[in-house]
Amino acid sequence: MDFGKAVLQALQIVWLNAATVRTVAHDQNATLPAFLIPALGGVLGSVVLAIFGYSPAAVLVDLVVGVLASMAGVVGGTAVLYVTSLLFDGKAGFMELLRPMGHAGLLGWLSVLMVVPVFGVAVFYLAMIWSIVVDVVIVKNVGRLSTVRAVAVVLIPLFVLSVLLFFLLGAAFLVMMSRPH
Repeated sequence: MDFGKAVLQALQIVWLNAATVRTVAHDQNATLPAFLIPALGGVLGSVVLAIFGYSPAAVLVDLVVGVLASMAGVVGGTAVLYVTSLLFDGKAGFMELLRPMGHAGLLGWLSVLMVVPVFGVAVFYLAMIWSIVVDVVIVKNVGRLSTVRAVAVVLIPLFVLSVLLFFLLGAAFLVMMSRPH
């Protein structure tokens, strides 16, 4: 595994290079970097906590949780997009989709910019929005879907999650308001 090459491919994927998306999708040697790239994003998030002066114990817990959560996020997010793409006649296998999705986790490395007030938060939110665009390009090219279908594959789960979150927060609010003061 050439990690430097994987990072360059990740940059190309984040820059929406469709040929690189397809190459990484079919390269079995790209599987390990698909987990390592987002995991390193989790490590960088812990570095931010250390910079802000959190206790070593808190940084260590965040490091473990961040690495595990980033890898679980790649698997979980890919699973959702994989199942949704099947509903739209997508042709990608799970691992073919996972490899470029993991490489796109390079955007998580921007979390280190959170140390910069206002700018870091703005970059973080822009990266989240950009990741939706990247996901569409990945789903379109790996799943061999039209742009409209790829957009649907990416946005429908986000919409469902938003509705569920809305109702969950609404229910929590109602419970809080019904308690005697």
